Amino acid sequence: MIFRGLLLTVLGILLLTPLMERDVHGEQGRTPVPWDRVAADARAAVSKDAKTSVDKIEPVDLGQLYNETVGETVVPRYARGVKAFYKGPLGQTFMQPIVIIYEKVDNVWTLAGAQWLTIQEVAPPPNVPSAPIPPSEQAIREGLGKYIQSSWRGLRTQDVVFQGKPTFEWREDYQRTVYTYPVRVTLLDEKNGAFGKKWVPRFVCDITAQASRRVDEDEDWFIGTGPCKNENPEDNNCYYNGIYCTTFW
Repeated sequence: MIFRGLLLTVLGILLLTPLMERDVHGEQGRTPVPWDRVAADARAAVSKDAKTSVDKIEPVDLGQLYNETVGETVVPRYARGVKAFYKGPLGQTFMQPIVIIYEKVDNVWTLAGAQWLTIQEVAPPPNVPSAPIPPSEQAIREGLGKYIQSSWRGLRTQDVVFQGKPTFEWREDYQRTVYTYPVRVTLLDEKNGAFGKKWVPRFVCDITAQASRRVDEDEDWFIGTGPCKNENPEDNNCYYNGIYCTTFW
């Protein structure tokens, strides 16, 4: 809890008070923690987190000195922003902003932790793999039917009509390929009738079907539903929403 409070406090300082290009005047006019040490600590932290070697570390500022109250003790702290550059699995370059945090204990500055900021891809891979051949429309129909029957409370797919060309994107640092198809599906549901239960059309829905597969593995395409048109991407149960589905009964 103490460490969490430390990080929240530092983040608040960084958001409310821009780090200024100035010396914080430690001993003999120097910053309290030498840059070589800050760079080494940042390099070690990013290398461990990204599981790769760091190409270079650049300073963002000269740091901030502040006091943190822990219980009844006032602990001097020092936070310095840096930028770490490293290569991704396909040779792309990432920039990881990070704030290295120190605290003064028994008159000695010790590493207290780090605040990770939003990582950025600053250079794409030099050679992006070619997009794989997408699955056939028949494979999409069959895969989507199996997915809906197992995931949408027993509903069955009667028909799948493609409404446009698929879009393609790389995910997970170019390790996964995803094709997204706009489709209109007719869904069947069981209905009690004079001669027992039978499957009858209940919904027509404009949704998306997605086929995904990792680049480095010889695996089958995983086919399921994607986000609905103009709908929250986290809500894929489109047939519950009358805006996107027409109910027959």
